[in-house]
Amino acid sequence: MIHKKLDIPLRVYKDQALLRRLPLNHDKRSDIEEDQKSRESGYRGEHQLQYYLQELPDKDFHIFNDLRLPTTSNTSFQIDSLVISSHLAVIIEVKHMSGTLFFDNTFNQLIQTKSKKERAYLNPLAQVRRQKHLLERLMQSNQVHLPIDYLVVSSNAHAILKAKPENQEGFQKVIRVEQVLEKILSLHHIHPKPMLTLSNMNKIMTLLLNKHNPVDTNILKTYSIDVNNIICGVQCPACKKYSMTRKFGEWYCSICQCVSKKAHKQALLDYFLLFGSKITNRQCRDFLHLTSRKVAWQLLKDLNLPSDGENRTTFYTLSFDKLYDAGSND
Repeated sequence: MIHKKLDIPLRVYKDQALLRRLPLNHDKRSDIEEDQKSRESGYRGEHQLQYYLQELPDKDFHIFNDLRLPTTSNTSFQIDSLVISSHLAVIIEVKHMSGTLFFDNTFNQLIQTKSKKERAYLNPLAQVRRQKHLLERLMQSNQVHLPIDYLVVSSNAHAILKAKPENQEGFQKVIRVEQVLEKILSLHHIHPKPMLTLSNMNKIMTLLLNKHNPVDTNILKTYSIDVNNIICGVQCPACKKYSMTRKFGEWYCSICQCVSKKAHKQALLDYFLLFGSKITNRQCRDFLHLTSRKVAWQLLKDLNLPSDGENRTTFYTLSFDKLYDAGSND
């Protein structure tokens, strides 16, 4: 049973919004594009993993995706997927990398060879061992005792996995995604004795959901981008220019003559992703290039957003779920 489903990371949406709103010649575009590509690849790998995890018996296995949990030192650690039964827990780290992947236990690194170029990464086995240690401490501090194992899953069908013969951990813990169901079941059988009662199982599931603390990155601060570099306005859904003006209750593009009723939703979503959830009428007008306070008020009101304050001090709380709609532009 899936208790925390896999979603596209908010950071991916933030990268996309930033790329939409930065000039094409901005010197940070390549860094943002690389980050976006890496995160989208990671999401694809985790999505492939779900195809196999959903085959686990619902009544015996409980799945949590993309968990961010606290440590005792007030930091956090991330787990791609966590599978829990009454017998054990299995942490899964997913890698969607292509090329030849050499798990080097001598220098504790992962070396990717692709297009005749080598690149070194942190050893995912070391990462997942740390996750195991931190999860054990979290469980023990909450009086939960359960064996924890771990796997590194390669989800790219074109990857070639290699390790030295003496790297037993690599051969035992690094697998291809299509092996994950068989591997988890075999680990389950290694621990034949149930360690959790139904009550304790419910306790640990509640604990994980309550402790999950999703990160909300200030994307402009992350890339050290001046707010004045951000392009304001409503983007035309057809020609992609920031050339739309509000006329007679609709958005009209002065370049391609496209007409839309809801193009402002994408603009407000970009505002949410770049600047945060709080927006005033004045900020709305500035960002959408509106002159009418009444029009801005009506657009925000129609979204049924929570508000606080009075008159000119009123601010509205934007919501990702209300603004994100693939079919919002018409």
